[in-house]
Formats: sequence, structure tokens, C-alpha cells
Amino acid sequence: SSLRRGKGEGGGEAPYDWIIFTSANWVESFFDRMRHLGKDGRIFSGLRLAAIGERTAEALQKKGLWADLIPGEYTNRALFESLKKRGALKGKKFLLARVASPPPELKESLEKEGALVTELETYRTRPVKAERKKLVRTLQSERIDYVTFTSSSTVRNFFDPLPPALRRKLRTRFISIGPVTSGTLREYGYEPAREARVHTTEGILEAFSNGGLGKSR
Repeated sequence: SSLRRGKGEGGGEAPYDWIIFTSANWVESFFDRMRHLGKDGRIFSGLRLAAIGERTAEALQKKGLWADLIPGEYTNRALFESLKKRGALKGKKFLLARVASPPPELKESLEKEGALVTELETYRTRPVKAERKKLVRTLQSERIDYVTFTSSSTVRNFFDPLPPALRRKLRTRFISIGPVTSGTLREYGYEPAREARVHTTEGILEAFSNGGLGKSR
């Protein structure tokens, strides 16, 4: 396990230069794993922390930690560009705390610059099978005007159980939290009606009022 190495404990050299947290959920899951392994905040000694989004940074603050880097835009690409501005990435060691089967962009971008990247799966998202029939019935009723997606996994878990005939006749409009989620939606043949300008759940809510929607992509 990446956490079993005792990063920075006992005054030794930390095996990572950066730990990257990409959501508040991943912060909670990371600390749950720490507790399971009998670790505490000392493992962060000598490490720098990056967080995508204010919510993620706030989740770290609740644990007594402050992010060293928060990109201005809440995307993997913006984080990568912010890291590049801090200096050469070659030989730097990164631990990515993230969901299972994440989008590969950040890892691939860092590795192209010569960084050494370890991914730590902190949690998995799974569809609730008991709700599939309810989902199909609800969509067949044509009473749903909008569906919001907060991640690529929510897109997959929405479309995968739908019969092909129902997929083809959907008249529902889709709102995406950000460009990665929009890309996954396009893989299923749907263009997002709108993409939230600020890539948070609050950004999606704002998208329904006072011009908070970004342009359709």
C-alpha cells in the first residue's frame, strides 16, 4: 500500500513530493484509509498538497491541513498547468488520491513531463441496481426535463442500464458539471445542453439561475 510506507515519519525522506486530492470525497476516503492503517497527520511531513476546488481545500482544512496549490479553474488540466509553472516536473513524485477508473489525463500529462506517478484508489462508485427499474419507468413517463451529471461515473451509471430503444427517444436535457463529464456524455451520443461554468455542485445549481450556465459545448 502507498500509505504503508510511512511518508515522512521518523524524519526519513518522504517518498512523494506531492499528494493530489481531486475532490472532497477523496479527502474523506483517504483519511478513512489512513485510520484503517493506523496512520495520522505525521505522514504529511515534508509533503506538498494540491487540491482541485475550494470544497476539496476546505475538506483538507477540516483535517488540519492547508493546500499548497489550488488551481484557479477546477479541472485536471488547470492543476497540471499550475504545477508546471512551479518548475520542472521531471523526477518529481506524485501520489494521486482518487476514484477507481479515473480519467487518465492528469496522470498521463505528468508522466509525459517525466514525473513519477502513483495512483491510490480511495473509493469506488457503483450503481444502485435496485433503482434501475425505477429509473427506466421515470424516463419512460417523460416527466423529467433535466438530468444533472456530477462526474463521468454518473453518466455511465445513468446510461448503461437503459434499453437502447429508450436511449434513442430520450427528450431529457443534460447538464454537466465540467468538460470531462461532458466528454463522457458525448461518448453516449448526447451533447450537454449546458456545462456549469464553475465545476462544482454549486456551479450546477447556479446554472439554473441568473445566467450561471456556461455556453453549450
